[in-house]
Amino acid sequence: MPRPSLLFGDQLPHLQAFAASSGVVDCRAERPASLTMSARAFVVAIDLRTSSTPQTARRQLKAVLKDAVVEARRYGQFAHFIVVYAADATDRRLDSAAAGLAMRVHASLERELGESVDVVLLDVTGCESPEGLSRRLAAHIQRPAGTASDSALRWRDVEERSIAAAAMSDYF
Repeated sequence: MPRPSLLFGDQLPHLQAFAASSGVVDCRAERPASLTMSARAFVVAIDLRTSSTPQTARRQLKAVLKDAVVEARRYGQFAHFIVVYAADATDRRLDSAAAGLAMRVHASLERELGESVDVVLLDVTGCESPEGLSRRLAAHIQRPAGTASDSALRWRDVEERSIAAAAMSDYF
């Protein structure tokens, strides 16, 4: 049996198609008793659209991410740790905070798990294609770890190309 992708966090409308996909266990409503298994990917949804200020959104992203890392450690080895979030508006400081968090979480997970793990923070603000997002996530999760090691991306970065291609363009 292939290892599933586990979906945690908030009910983002952007992730409805992904949550209904084959191979995804949606743990947002109810956690099945069988969740002692290892996962291929750990996906976290964060809704920052109700944050009162950009500073509050950055703090909330950091706090939820810290809790998500603790939760992810319970599920054994996984190749992908993906955070999908939506904010009320584009904030360059939120982008910068996401990039820093991706780098720190990547280093922490690889050090603790002893294996390569891709960490991708994806801002889906403005995404009008949940099906397209689902395809991008599913395609990336099938790739081996190491194709997007620590990346903070926006929907417009991955709308027309893969997450791995968008992550690689960050390095060049």
